[in-house]
Amino acid sequence: MAPTRAIKRSHESDSDEDDDFNHGINAIGVYHNFYMMVNDMKESGIDLSSIRATADIAKLVQGNSDLQQYSEFVQRPEFNKEFNSLCTSALRKKNLTMDVVANCVERYLANGETVKRFPGFPKVPKRAMDYFVRSKKKAGDGIATLGGYRKDFAHAEDTSEFVEKAEADKQRYQNELKRFLNENETYLLPSHIEFITKKLAVANSGPKTPRSRKRSEKKMTPFEWYYSIFEKDYAELSEEKRQKKLLKKFNRLSEDERLVYERLAEK
Repeated sequence: MAPTRAIKRSHESDSDEDDDFNHGINAIGVYHNFYMMVNDMKESGIDLSSIRATADIAKLVQGNSDLQQYSEFVQRPEFNKEFNSLCTSALRKKNLTMDVVANCVERYLANGETVKRFPGFPKVPKRAMDYFVRSKKKAGDGIATLGGYRKDFAHAEDTSEFVEKAEADKQRYQNELKRFLNENETYLLPSHIEFITKKLAVANSGPKTPRSRKRSEKKMTPFEWYYSIFEKDYAELSEEKRQKKLLKKFNRLSEDERLVYERLAEK
């Protein structure tokens, strides 16, 4: 038999519902309400699989007409602390079955962004401002002082030294990213390859000007995406020879590898 709800339902008047919510709930009722709330969330039509667990549940509840009975429950000051504690307990390995573990691990590894946490993935390049702040930073500097250095960077007369360092680090990042992809492509999922490919495309593109933004509105073909990423590897060749060389390599890609560039071209 299903448990009775601590939060009363629509067959009662609104005033009775509010009164029961505010005064009838106790420590056990909190757990009961969590149980009923997550069940109703699953049945509400919300695509929970597309929402990260760090999302603001209060906003999620208040934005869905089927979950309004939980509105006051999620707005209580202690709600987030209670929910985080409940999640910690529920997600302990001893409380999980293997099907849940398998689904979580599969979803985690299938997320392209997860590749950033794989061994050997290169560190994100530093910006010119990062180098500027580092040159000014002294022991004991607080957040406010560091924020002041960032403002100073915007008004500094000569930042060429830091721009050069940033460009060198950006080149280091590109080289390491390509090496990581080449050495591990056999073991990476298409989602990982797509993530890396996008990173390379962004790293290869210079600062956006109004003209470059206008050009970027035109969709690129799968080969154009591939070419934009790897053209610098053959900079010593003429444009014609470079295109022929990369087209041959592109035509030899496996179906999964080609699919990455086709997806990029669709966006």
